[in-house]
Amino acid sequence: ARTGGGMSAGLAGQRVLVAGASGFYGRNLLVRLAGSGAEVLATSRGPAPPGAPAGAWHQADLADPAQTAALFAAFRPQIVFHLTSASLGGLERANVRASVAADLLPTLNVLEAAAEAGVARVILPCSMEEPFPVADAAGELAVPETPYAMSKLVTGLYGRFFAARYGVPVAVLRCFLTYG
Repeated sequence: ARTGGGMSAGLAGQRVLVAGASGFYGRNLLVRLAGSGAEVLATSRGPAPPGAPAGAWHQADLADPAQTAALFAAFRPQIVFHLTSASLGGLERANVRASVAADLLPTLNVLEAAAEAGVARVILPCSMEEPFPVADAAGELAVPETPYAMSKLVTGLYGRFFAARYGVPVAVLRCFLTYG
């Protein structure tokens, strides 16, 4: 049952990292976290957008394992909302490498850093574009329609893998029609 404080009520006193804070999910999450009593650090590949929380923004490329490890070591997050994504929906072959660089590598680095730091929770959104079920009744694996769907499928699988094999508390969310 939800109490009057909603989603942010239990976050008071927690160190919360919002990775990918300049995107649609991140910007809206920062609004929800305002006034929660959480110590929030927002991060993205680019500089802080207009209206970003002052002093609580850090520019970092989480595709770089050293930058990711340094961010986790300095901030010591307890809860991580990993929202980093390029969201490239086209089938173009150039999107394969771009999706790996912008979606998969940051996810692996965040999961590695979370395992090392012993975070309380990693929230990892995936996509409605992922094939579900992943395999049919005969065991044939589904093939995603786009490079983005493929990278989100793999990031979700890695989230589950880190939870099962390394004890990282990961919540994988499969998001549908969230943009209006």
